[in-house]
Amino acid sequence: MRQQNSIRHNYGYFICQTYSHGLSSFQEKCSRHSIRYDILENIVLAKIQETVAEAKTNKKAFAECIYKASNKENAKMLKSKSSELTKTERRIADLDKIINKIYEDNVSGRLSDERFNKMLAGYETEQSTLNSTADTLKIEVESIKEKTANVDSFFKLVEKFDKITELTPEIARSFIQKIVVHEKEKNTNAVKQTVSQRIEIYFNHIGQYDSN
Repeated sequence: MRQQNSIRHNYGYFICQTYSHGLSSFQEKCSRHSIRYDILENIVLAKIQETVAEAKTNKKAFAECIYKASNKENAKMLKSKSSELTKTERRIADLDKIINKIYEDNVSGRLSDERFNKMLAGYETEQSTLNSTADTLKIEVESIKEKTANVDSFFKLVEKFDKITELTPEIARSFIQKIVVHEKEKNTNAVKQTVSQRIEIYFNHIGQYDSN
């Protein structure tokens, strides 16, 4: 999201950067959702303070919670990437069989040279692309297997900043990896209609943290 000032209310807003590109293809997927800068700042500050306090209170319990969440997310990613790799490798093997078959058809005269060359070029291009995809997926799978949350590095950050009373640029850079602000949702089931907006805060070294 990018910041935009509101002269009328003297507030700063972050609006969706994808939408603000002005491309119709993006606008079909994103709305002009936004959040006030001061509101987001307060939420982020409170989350940092809460997380730091819990890290200081019980290091062992905090570390166990982080590793559990990290392992759960990694397992989900590993399953997805492994499944994609299996499908890719299966298609590569199928293409080997198809290419062997059209070679046989060409030799026997059932397939003309012109048709054979055209089909071969198409299959080999697809296979080359799939081989590159498979190589990338293998690297990603191994990376996920080796990935663990670096709780020790986070603890060093906690020790570095004794008391956090405001969200300075240094604190934001040190603790926050990224923030995802979702579109606002209306709660029509309530007696009085309310609006909520989900915000995901990712910390450096440990990712998302939720003690619940």
